[in-house]
Amino acid sequence: MEINDFAMMVPMKYYDNPEPTIGTSAFDKRLEMIENADGSRIATVKHDGDWGCLIHYSKGHNLIRSRSLSKITGVYGDYTEKLPQIAKEMDKWPDRTVILAELCFDEPHASANTAGTILRCLAKRAIERQKIKPLKAVAFDMLMLDGCDLTSDGYEDRFTSLESFLALYKNEFVYPTKSFDNNFMERADEIIVAGGEGLVIQYRNNPYMPGTRTAWKTLKLKQTMPHTELKVLRTLEPTKVYDGDMPESWPYKLEDGTLVTKPYFKGWKNGVVVDFRGVEVSVTSGLTDDDKEYLASDEAQKLIAAGKLYAEVKAMQINSRGALRHPALIRLRDDYE
Repeated sequence: MEINDFAMMVPMKYYDNPEPTIGTSAFDKRLEMIENADGSRIATVKHDGDWGCLIHYSKGHNLIRSRSLSKITGVYGDYTEKLPQIAKEMDKWPDRTVILAELCFDEPHASANTAGTILRCLAKRAIERQKIKPLKAVAFDMLMLDGCDLTSDGYEDRFTSLESFLALYKNEFVYPTKSFDNNFMERADEIIVAGGEGLVIQYRNNPYMPGTRTAWKTLKLKQTMPHTELKVLRTLEPTKVYDGDMPESWPYKLEDGTLVTKPYFKGWKNGVVVDFRGVEVSVTSGLTDDDKEYLASDEAQKLIAAGKLYAEVKAMQINSRGALRHPALIRLRDDYE
């Protein structure tokens, strides 16, 4: 491909099959992608923002284009004037360099909608809205470097080139996302619980495939299940012994000097067991101190005994045992209808 081709290139699409039926070939293929037993795949952190193609023709001549075609003009949206901080860093690059990135606020719980409120504005307003907190370009692919077309190279080679290239510059607004070689589900869980979007898994040898969404060549791992109201069956006791990294300043200890966890010291509960389609699921993530204290109260215990306390829970997916994968509490309620 030539540099001018990227301005109208149809973006590659990534496969998304969040919850195939257990026992089907789709479920097995999804599990194979995630487990990565043969090591043939690599995963990168997915940020929730707006897709951007960063095209640097020459110094002062940049294009930051969108994924979507305008119904009015028939061309892809142009964000360049709205993101001067990113264009300035692009001017450090060799001529004819193209990088793909998520235009986002690189922080927990940031969303595409938040970035969109800026990118949908006219340039002057967009710049004003970024005075305190500018948008970043978190890069996940490189398609051309110094005039050399990389689209036929394998994804791992392209991503390694991207990391090495951006390491040459002291960038504040353009930098690579993180990558992982294994434990994809665990890493995705950690990212989602922390408020992030998830992961994208690809074969290491994938070329860049404009416009395609070939099944099982790529896979998005993200939180896809809707929030669910589940009956609380019982509460979970807290861990007793504190094993954190602040023993000198930890205030919760027994008379004999044993350091204990805050919930144990306070007499709180540490979580709940809920009923998900007949499967018992433990939920300990997402609880506030108020939740833990409330669950230890007589009121909560009576509601649980009467089958009238419910937990609103979010989760990434259903695992092979029919249980929720890494559930987290949204809130407790006793008025479920």
